[in-house]
Amino acid sequence: MRGYSAATTALALNADPKWLDNLLSQNRVDGVTQSKQGVPRRLAPNALHIISTVHQLNRDLQVPVVAALGFAHELWRRPGGSPTDMAEIRIGEIALRLSRAEVRARVEGALAEALEMAPRTRRGRPPGKGARAGE
Repeated sequence: MRGYSAATTALALNADPKWLDNLLSQNRVDGVTQSKQGVPRRLAPNALHIISTVHQLNRDLQVPVVAALGFAHELWRRPGGSPTDMAEIRIGEIALRLSRAEVRARVEGALAEALEMAPRTRRGRPPGKGARAGE
């Protein structure tokens, strides 16, 4: 399964890394695999779509994160298949409509840019003190 780091996700979605960490630490998001402490989270592409929706609802409409996450999960779980791939939630007279095709396109474009800019995580043991190249 293809997965992205939280740092790459925050960069792609233009979200504060601390906001994203809090979201992932305090809530369950579909498509996020978490292991034990010290093992980085991996976010599937569908998780990025959900997180993008939560971020936009929270940032632009001041919807609390927990409510925004519930709306986002519902919008992304609804069956698609229409040419525009729209999903809608009705709350009384209020309708919340999402163009999943537009979100996918925007996230994929932003992700491609973020992958170009994101620093590679160093693996392995750091070099020892006083170690010089070639010794």
